Amino acid sequence: MDIIGTILGILAGIVGMIITVCYFHSNFYIVLPLILKRKTKQAKADHRYGFLICARNEEAVIGDLIKSIKSQNYPQELIKIYVMADNCTDSTAECACMAGATKVFERFNKQEVGKGYALKALCKEILKDDEAMECEGFFVFDADNLLDKDYTARMNDAFDSGARIATGYRSTSNFNDGFLAAACGYYFIRDCYTMHNSRTLIGSSTMVTGTGWLFAADILKKENGWNYTLLAEDSEFTVDQVSKGEKSVYCHDAIFYDEQPNTFLQSWKQRKRWLKGTAQVISHYWKPLLRGIFKNKGNRFACYDLLVSLAAAAHMTAIAFIVGAANCFYSMIRAASVSEALIIALAFVLGLYVAFLMMAVVPVLACHKRIPMSFSKKLAYLLLFPFYMATYMPIAVSAVFGKKTEWVPIKHGESKERRFYM
Repeated sequence: MDIIGTILGILAGIVGMIITVCYFHSNFYIVLPLILKRKTKQAKADHRYGFLICARNEEAVIGDLIKSIKSQNYPQELIKIYVMADNCTDSTAECACMAGATKVFERFNKQEVGKGYALKALCKEILKDDEAMECEGFFVFDADNLLDKDYTARMNDAFDSGARIATGYRSTSNFNDGFLAAACGYYFIRDCYTMHNSRTLIGSSTMVTGTGWLFAADILKKENGWNYTLLAEDSEFTVDQVSKGEKSVYCHDAIFYDEQPNTFLQSWKQRKRWLKGTAQVISHYWKPLLRGIFKNKGNRFACYDLLVSLAAAAHMTAIAFIVGAANCFYSMIRAASVSEALIIALAFVLGLYVAFLMMAVVPVLACHKRIPMSFSKKLAYLLLFPFYMATYMPIAVSAVFGKKTEWVPIKHGESKERRFYM
């Protein structure tokens, strides 16, 4: 009796069953935007907003972000810009002041490092500022971002319609910097069009991701500041608020641009931090989400959806990869011939390739006009996208089972394509 093969087969069956049961609903997210129509209402009033920007050594780009905020098709008297220059060793603070930020703060703390801690310090200053607290909502942005001229107006439409937490369409400002930047851009298109969009279409809550999102000022007052300091502070904020009854909506027409890493080492470090942070969020908040499934009447499905989605991002990806790779490798060893072993390996790789390709096909086709590349490049990067997604599997293993991951800033700089969005 082949005991090892039997055990691996049972484990693969269990993992496959869990994935099928827990994530079956997410298959519908791919087609929902093709069936349901987005409902948009034009705002009846212009609301007052503050832009919160945490920056570490971002003198090369922060001025561009502030310029794009000050160029919005929105009443400038209703916009305030607050910057936290976090552990900077360059002239980020001076550049932010020269660009026209309302107030710039500086923070130096080598023990509490990361965006969550910087936001905590910035929000502490905001709560003490009477003028800042006249804002009805606050946007969170990274220093390398740029805004479409109608971004604030479109987010105001959602806020005026009752949205208390909202996120926009995350495009990429350096699509043509190479495969990695384009692949990451495709990933966020998939995130926006498939995940954020579909959840909002069915009235559930989506997840705010890193940058380009808005929250109501009274949430800051209610929480008495910013209390989210895990590596994935965005996911932590979302999970905590959804478990308390809040909802986050998606605004497809509120477009902003984010600069993506274009080297593999940068990309690996960034995604490992994301997945490590996601694992932290699950370990800290699985109980509130589980309670929410049974007790939070308005957000039961949202709590379930976020719980399984976060688990899939890190833990289930790592476990599925380990079990799947072990089964494939063992089957190859037990194969009767070299050709049979190669067929087994090819089937494993081809299955992953098709699964990852299907994640991006519909979103990229639906949003292709927002991708500033030639058709041949769009197609080539789409066909290569599964290889980018495949690297998530060892990253997930490293994030879940590896050593402690620390927040590491991604260096941003000037690029020719970035100027196109200015």
